[in-house]
Amino acid sequence: LTENDEPTRCLEFEEMIARALPHPEIRRHFQEVMSCVLPPHVVLRGQIILWGPPGSAKTTIATALGCAPAGAMGLSFISEAELVKSKWAAGGLLNKFANISDDSPVVKGWPGWIKSYTSGNLRMEMKYVHPFRAAATAKMISTCNELQDASDASGAMVDRMFPFRFQQRVTGKWDTEKMTVEYWSEPERREGIVNWLLDGLIRLRTRGDFDIPAQWEEDKQAAVCLADPLEAWLRDNLERGEGEILRGDIVSRMPN
Repeated sequence: LTENDEPTRCLEFEEMIARALPHPEIRRHFQEVMSCVLPPHVVLRGQIILWGPPGSAKTTIATALGCAPAGAMGLSFISEAELVKSKWAAGGLLNKFANISDDSPVVKGWPGWIKSYTSGNLRMEMKYVHPFRAAATAKMISTCNELQDASDASGAMVDRMFPFRFQQRVTGKWDTEKMTVEYWSEPERREGIVNWLLDGLIRLRTRGDFDIPAQWEEDKQAAVCLADPLEAWLRDNLERGEGEILRGDIVSRMPN
């Protein structure tokens, strides 16, 4: 680009985002969180969750954003269930920008796996190679109607959730044909979406941290109630006072 050039835009993508997330502050926050997909060396300590009813463009938007940095080569599709149950599955995350899990069933053990992954490195096991550790470059994106279980005695899993609630029915032009990797790997579409992500990344880097909208906090609390009912109850019913009590202390005294 020269000084007078306008960056390429992907107008169909931006129109789709505006329809799927009509609240401007939620859309801004989503743009900044998703911009973390671009720098592979930056660890995002959490899972990005696109949550809502069928037909709300969750999968299409996730696919478009996942394809933007490097097309099909920079993206993997491995479910939470596969990552937890198969020691070989994590090899598919190696050197990827993003991983998308579409409607993975609720799987026991996911909180422990994602907490380990978001520490910044990943233990790899591959055939004919000694186990080794590699940088956790792939940002974890989940599209779902039903949230994964986030129950965790430390409470850390809730802090690792980046849920975005998609409630608008997006129909018509954004049909099954546009949910594909092939469609969103087209170079001009990718270029426009990368520029959209860069807008968010520049704002985020300039500010130094996320500026979280109040509406997003409310949506996250709704997600917490579904993913970890105990955490929701503790937040609603405990008040801070003198001394301290750990969440684990309470859990250990509760009847089975």
